[in-house]
Amino acid sequence: MPNTFTKHAMAEKKIILDYKGPVKFEMIEFLLNKVKKGMDSLGEKKIIKKKVFNLMVEIIENIYKHSANNEINNKDNIFQSRISLEKYENNYLITAGNTISNRNIESLRRRLDQVIQMNNKGLKILYEEKITKEPFSEKGGAGLGIITIAIKSDNKLNYSIISINDNFSYFELKVTILNKSKF
Repeated sequence: MPNTFTKHAMAEKKIILDYKGPVKFEMIEFLLNKVKKGMDSLGEKKIIKKKVFNLMVEIIENIYKHSANNEINNKDNIFQSRISLEKYENNYLITAGNTISNRNIESLRRRLDQVIQMNNKGLKILYEEKITKEPFSEKGGAGLGIITIAIKSDNKLNYSIISINDNFSYFELKVTILNKSKF
């Protein structure tokens, strides 16, 4: 899938957050405070700050709940969880990555591909179906994270999955937030 920011390769880039390491419960507040301070320093409008912040909450929570970093022998830190937030011109790019168990790849890929193919109206219908019919998993969700991210970003998601070994892969998600309020 084409990346929305490819054409902006020469555009000015502002890095608001670039974190690589374990995402533990006590780290979540630190990361979100860093995002808030970074967005405040840019003087961004409240509506876009709220949108970006809400997406960051959802993405960080997904990494916290679903990362397999604790299961993999990662002594070289090559495949640590990663969360970044960058501003290009008036738009934002969130990049999030973490290790996942290979046994979860096919179901994740199916869900992502389904979400990517849907428009916002379809995503909202799917969300309602999931929240009313799906049981909560042992990790506390009903499979709503990716749907929520797609709805809140109001843009198509991009992802990649890179094999690490027979048991684990590295999942990376890119979420573009177009700042339509340029005035």
